[in-house]
Amino acid sequence: SSFLTALQYFGLKIPFTVFQVTPVAVLLATLICLNKLSKNNEITAMWTGGIKPVQLFLPMILISILISVFSLFFYEYVAVGANARAKQVRTVKIDGSTLYGGEIKSNFFFRTSNGFIIYAGIFNGEQGIMNRLAVFDMQSNPSDKSYYIKKRIDAESAEWKNGFWQLKNGLTREFSGVSAGDQEKVQEFSRLNLQVPDSPEELTKSRVSPQDMNIRQIAGEVEKLKTYGAAFREEITQYYSKMAFPFASFLLCLIGLPLGFMAGKKGGMVFSFSISLAVGFIYLGLMNLGVVLGKNGLLSPFMGGWLTSIVFLTIGVYFLIFKKY
Repeated sequence: SSFLTALQYFGLKIPFTVFQVTPVAVLLATLICLNKLSKNNEITAMWTGGIKPVQLFLPMILISILISVFSLFFYEYVAVGANARAKQVRTVKIDGSTLYGGEIKSNFFFRTSNGFIIYAGIFNGEQGIMNRLAVFDMQSNPSDKSYYIKKRIDAESAEWKNGFWQLKNGLTREFSGVSAGDQEKVQEFSRLNLQVPDSPEELTKSRVSPQDMNIRQIAGEVEKLKTYGAAFREEITQYYSKMAFPFASFLLCLIGLPLGFMAGKKGGMVFSFSISLAVGFIYLGLMNLGVVLGKNGLLSPFMGGWLTSIVFLTIGVYFLIFKKY
């Protein structure tokens, strides 16, 4: 029924939602904890008793690190898979689409059922169209069990027609051996029927978008794209971003410690909620900005993925060292 479908969808969304809000929850807990200690004059008593600020901060920082490590494993093994399944339930069962994952994709890379490896700069699963296409026919080398390219086909575009892919405006290159100098034949074509039985529906089901991959999957995707000379800037930027985000709990705790002391006794529950939401939005906004800059070449993929972490770590460490408590 529709009620059970909706229940299934929201149930599958819970793990990823928990993963996303955990850093904000850590920040909120840090602010509330410091506020309670300040209102009860316990911080003053600690300072009077000779307890140093680092002794108060260290347990909170260690807990936030443990939460970050747990978040990394939770994301890798639970949250990503559940979120991808939720998207599938919404697309197929709620929206009524027969083609899950049929949206336009960039840097689409897959292996066909008859062994070809295909890269498409743009793939439109709904219309069955690919642009900037490269098809690789790979053969194994018996001497060292490696693989080499026996045949490569490059085309401007391809369209699914009458049960096969029709390639337009390109060339084929056939190789007689393993080394690059063994090129045998080059031939241009305006139309070429590629005998690949995989339909657009089957291809979209077999390919997961970078956003729906866990860290290991996207690392494997990057290695595949490197092997076949395809663009992988988007994937490598997403990889660094996925590596960085689980440690947001530690970074927001680091920011929350000086913020909690700045607020002192005046910072109540409303203040803590407001600051947590504001800092959380800033963190997510800066993270998305870094990914966009990394994907478009304005920053290196590493800097794009880790930009937010570097900024927040710098601010947190600065205030912890130079602020007087």
